[in-house]
Formats: sequence, C-alpha cells, structure tokens
Amino acid sequence: MKKAILLNIILFIIIILNFGCGGLIDTYYMETEPTTIGIKDENTLILRVFYRFSQNQKGWMFDAPKELNSFYYLLEKDINQDKQWIKGEKNLGGNIGIIYHNDIIGLGNIGLGDYSFVKFLNSNTYQIIKSVNFSIGTFHDFTNDSKKILFNYFKFSEYNCDNGLSTQLLPYDVLDAKYCPINENFLAYIGETITANNISGDLYTMNNDGTNINTVLAGYNVIKICWKPDGKTIVFLNNNGIWNINDDGSGLIKILDFNLPTKYKSIALYYNLIAYIDEDGKVVSVKF
Repeated sequence: MKKAILLNIILFIIIILNFGCGGLIDTYYMETEPTTIGIKDENTLILRVFYRFSQNQKGWMFDAPKELNSFYYLLEKDINQDKQWIKGEKNLGGNIGIIYHNDIIGLGNIGLGDYSFVKFLNSNTYQIIKSVNFSIGTFHDFTNDSKKILFNYFKFSEYNCDNGLSTQLLPYDVLDAKYCPINENFLAYIGETITANNISGDLYTMNNDGTNINTVLAGYNVIKICWKPDGKTIVFLNNNGIWNINDDGSGLIKILDFNLPTKYKSIALYYNLIAYIDEDGKVVSVKF
C-alpha cells in the first residue's frame, strides 16, 4: 500500500512539473510548408502555403507540443529579390493547381462535396470573381474568359462554366493539357496511358471537341507543357531537359539541360521559367 501511495505521489509530481508549471516556460512557434506552386510571370511565383501555429509546453521530463491553429494562405514570391507577400483571405483552395491567365488566377481544389471546385481570383486583389463546384481530379487549364476548364475526372474533359456541362475529350485521363493562347478551340496534351492517342509521355494536339488528334512528339517522356505566346511553339519538360517544338512536330530543340528531382510536391512550367517545390518544401526556380 505504501509503495502504491509513493508511486502515485511521484506520478503526480511529474505531471505537475510537466503541465502545471509548464505555462511559465511555454514557447509558441509557427511552421510553414509550401504545398502547391504556380507561375504568375517570369519574376513572380504563386504559392499555396500551410501555416501551423503550435504551443510547446515545456516540462521537467518531456515536452508536450500542442497545435493551436492551422490554415492555408496564398503567397506571391518575387524570385529576383527573394521576397514574398501573403495575398487574399485564408483557405481559398488550390491543392491541385494554381494557374494564371489574363489577370485571373485559377485555383483547382479537390475534396468532399463542395470542396471540389475551381475558383477564379482577381490577380491584383486576390478577391474571388466566381467559384464553380464540380467533380474534378486534376486541374489542367482554363480559357482567358474563365468560361471553360480542362480537367481530369477518370476521363479528360472540358467543363463549361456557363451551363455546368462537361464534354468528354478522351475516355481516360491525361498527364497535362493547355489551351493554345491564340486559339482556345485548340489545345496540346500529354498522354498518360498505353492506349491509342494517349501513350504515356507522348505529346499531342487536338481540337477542344476531341477531334483532329495529332501526335506532335513520341518517345520523349514529356512531363509538363506550356505554350509560347506566339501560339505556335510548345515548351516541354522531360527527364533530362527543357525543349521547344512547333505544334506540327518540327523544330525540336533542347534549350536547357535540367534534371527534375525524383520526388517533388508540385511543379509549374512557364515559357521561360520552371519552378517546383521539392520533397523537403524548398522552392526552386530556374529561368531559361
């Protein structure tokens, strides 16, 4: 009995030292973790960053960390001056893509129910212009008037924001897809399967009704694409560099030796800039 009482007293003292007195020496800290990356222009990145505020309750025997609050913010990062600014309200979304066009930012988000959406923001104020809710798996691109969206949801489709209808372009997903900047009835995409017109890593063009599919390049294991502003040239990334090719398959040229890490969290490609978040959360950008 005496041993049991003594043991209880010792345990009580440990608890008091760790928690009861911990308030005198508690510390508070904030952790940040970039999760998604987009490119606004050749000098500016848009990041979705997870913020976690925690309290570390110090004790005699052990620490007792406690999360107090957490949320996401969008940041603009100037890659030349290495400065960044929080933009907009918290928890706007963007976990599957951040795309910029024509002074509009598109945020793709996947989640349950109403948490699957694409939001369009004013790129200066970061205020929401409109939000459309629909089932989405991958957010590829949107038109300059923000009326149509290229996306995957077990098939490659185009969503019409005006009438809420989706048009199937292919009966399977694609790896990436982008509208042509001078003719948004035309697009380029990267295959993701082993079926005809969708071989993994091959580059194709098509009309936005699913017709007129042409192979631009095969066998180069393309990972990411972006059109140049002229609407004739496609910039693409593969395992060993960044390349240019005309949309008819001519003019293939390597413009930069570049090795993407095997593991990364998010990647974005612009016609003269590549940026990614590595597995440790470091933001890397390279101009070319």
